[in-house]
Amino acid sequence: MKSALTAMGLAAVLCGFTPTDKDRAHSFAIAARDTYWECLAKETVKVVKTTMPAQDFKLMLEGSCPDQKRDFRIKLSDYLGMMHPDIAAQTHISQADYTISAAQADAVNALVKMRAGIQ
Repeated sequence: MKSALTAMGLAAVLCGFTPTDKDRAHSFAIAARDTYWECLAKETVKVVKTTMPAQDFKLMLEGSCPDQKRDFRIKLSDYLGMMHPDIAAQTHISQADYTISAAQADAVNALVKMRAGIQ
């Protein structure tokens, strides 16, 4: 038992992140996600009553909410790096980019559903 605790303590020191650090990073990533999604929702609502095609809206979203998108990307990739320090940082950044693309796709789908009157 003592050696197991020593090994866990050593692992925590080697990776450099405490459970509190990881919880805090998770909270920051969730808050950044929520802020980004809120911004995407505002952009979606602005476009609902226009005739902008969904494909154009998708392109517009790629440049929308730049500060919120950057903050979410950084905080999510930081959190993933803490949770999986053995995986290359570029992999975490790629996963954050994928998550951002998925959020944008969700906003486009929401626009289509709102225009169609689907809840």
